[in-house]
Amino acid sequence: MSTIVEAECLTKRFGDLTAIDSISFSLIVFLLMSIFSLVWTYVRWWGAFFQWFSQFTAFELALLLLPLTAFYLLVSYLLLRRAVA
Repeated sequence: MSTIVEAECLTKRFGDLTAIDSISFSLIVFLLMSIFSLVWTYVRWWGAFFQWFSQFTAFELALLLLPLTAFYLLVSYLLLRRAVA
């Protein structure tokens, strides 16, 4: 019962999403990620990226991601508050 209500809610929000829309979106994302991966492999940036990434400890990575996490927290709170009001 709840899945029918959720599907109706999504239809009201985004319009009728067909299987073609979902498949085309998935295909576009797959192609973009493939191109990204091939370019990084061709230019040989993977080694530099992993070398840069490995210089940080887990704590330092958590500190680097803290502002991004706080931003997402604020945006989700504002969107949820707007949706309920």
